[in-house]
Amino acid sequence: MMQLENILEMPNKIEDFLDLYKKNKDMPVILYGGGDGCIWFIKFMNKYSIPITCIIDKNKTIHERNGIPQLTPKEAYERYDEAIVVISAMAYSHEIEKSIMDNKQGFFVSSFDPTLEVLQQITYLERKIFFKNKKKEIIELEGILGDQKSKIVLNNFLMGAITSDSDCYRDSASDSQYFPDVIRKSLSRKEVFVDVGAFVGDSIQEFVKVTDNKYKKIYAFEPDLYNITLAKKQLDDERIVFYQKGVGKNKGKVYFYNENEGIDEGARIVKDKTSATTEVEIVRLDDIVGEEVTYIKMDIEGMELDALKGAEALITKYKPKLAISIYHKMEDIVEIPNHIRNMNLGYRFYLRHYWNCNGTDTILFAL
Repeated sequence: MMQLENILEMPNKIEDFLDLYKKNKDMPVILYGGGDGCIWFIKFMNKYSIPITCIIDKNKTIHERNGIPQLTPKEAYERYDEAIVVISAMAYSHEIEKSIMDNKQGFFVSSFDPTLEVLQQITYLERKIFFKNKKKEIIELEGILGDQKSKIVLNNFLMGAITSDSDCYRDSASDSQYFPDVIRKSLSRKEVFVDVGAFVGDSIQEFVKVTDNKYKKIYAFEPDLYNITLAKKQLDDERIVFYQKGVGKNKGKVYFYNENEGIDEGARIVKDKTSATTEVEIVRLDDIVGEEVTYIKMDIEGMELDALKGAEALITKYKPKLAISIYHKMEDIVEIPNHIRNMNLGYRFYLRHYWNCNGTDTILFAL
C-alpha cells in the first residue's frame, strides 16, 4: 500500500472545484450527465448553495430533472459561451471531458466524486483527520486482509476518500457487489442467506443465480414498504421469508425516510416523525433467526455495526460468511473490522469495491 502519509497529502478535487467556483461565480454551473448518478451532484450543490443552471445529456429523454432543465450538448454549446461544467456521469468522465474540450473552449471542466461527502455528511478534511488519528488501526487492517486484491481496494478506498477522485476506483472494481470471487467459491447447496437491507430483491436475485437456485432458505429484511412490495412481486418462492422490519442492536421503533422510492442510497433512519416518514419496527437477528445460517449480508445505510451487535449470538454459534458495507460512515472502515475481529472467531477478512467510478459499495467480507 502507498504510504498513508503520502495519501493524506494528496490534493482534493472537490476543493479544486469550490476554488474554481469562487473565482467564477458569475458563470453558470452545468452538470453533464442526466442519469441517476447526477442525484449525488444535485445534493452536493444544494449543500453548498450552488445553483445548477441546466443538465447536459446527449441522450436527453426528459425535459427536467428535479426541476432543472435538460439540454443536449449542442443546445448547451449554442446557449452558453462560458460555463463551469461538472461531469456527473462519472463512469465516462474522460470521454466527456475530451468531447467538451474539442467543442467548447469557453467551458471550464471539473470532475470529482461527491458520493462520500453526501453520504457521510462530512468533508474530506474530516476524513483526513480521522485517518491520521487511526493510522495504527488502518495499518493493522491491511495486515490482516486475506489477499493482495483486498490491499489494493483498501489503498484505493483511502485515496478516493481523501482526493474525491473517481479515477481512484477504476482498477479495483469487482464484478459483483455481494458475490465476488471469494464468496462464490464458498457457496453450497445448503445456504441459508440472511439479506439485511434487501431493497427490491436485487441481491436475492443474484444469490439465486449464483447458487443455480439450489439453496435452503432466505431471510429478507427491508423496512421500506415500496421496496419490499416490489421484492415480493419479483421473488415468488416459499423458501424466502420477508420481514418489513429494520435490524439493530435493540428492539424498538424508529422513523424511516425514503426520498427516492426504488433508488438505492435514498433511504435512511431519521430522528423525528414527519408526514414523509414511516414508523418502522427494529428487531435483533438473534431474536428472529432460529436456525443455522451460512451467509449474512448487511447494507443498511450506516446501521451495520448496530445490527452486528444484535446478531452476536447467531454469528458466534454458526460463524456464517459475512458481507458488511463499510462506506456509509467514516468510522466503519475501522470499527466494523475491529468488532468482528474482537469476537475471536477466526475470520479471514477481504475487501471488495463494486463501482469503478465512485466511493460507494465498499464491502468487508469475513469468511
